Amino acid sequence: MSKANIALMCKSHNYYTEPSRSTITSPAWVIGEKRAQSLVGQNVILTESTSLPSYLGGTITAVNHTVTQKSYDGRKINRYDIVFKPDPSFVCNADSIGHSGWGKGRAVCYL
Repeated sequence: MSKANIALMCKSHNYYTEPSRSTITSPAWVIGEKRAQSLVGQNVILTESTSLPSYLGGTITAVNHTVTQKSYDGRKINRYDIVFKPDPSFVCNADSIGHSGWGKGRAVCYL
C-alpha cells in the first residue's frame, strides 16, 4: 500500500468525478498558497474522521485555486480544489488515524 501525504476529512462525500479525465475533484479546501502548489504528484486520502481509515484516495494531478476570502480578522483565506486520479489501493488507508497533523477544527492533515 502506498503512503499518503495529505488527508482530507470529507464527511459529506461532496467530491465529483470527471469521467472524461478519469479524475475526482474534492472542492474548496483551505490550504496555504505555497503548500497547495507543492501537492501535485503527492498522494491524498479522503476520510470521514480522524479515527477512521480512508474511503477514497489517489495521486494529486492538480490543485486549482477557486476563491480567496477574508476572515473576520482580515486574513486572506485561499480555497483550492484538489484533483486526483483515484487509486483503489488507498481505500482503507490508516495513515491519518490519530495523526498529530490534524488541528482542532481543521479538516486537512499533512502526513
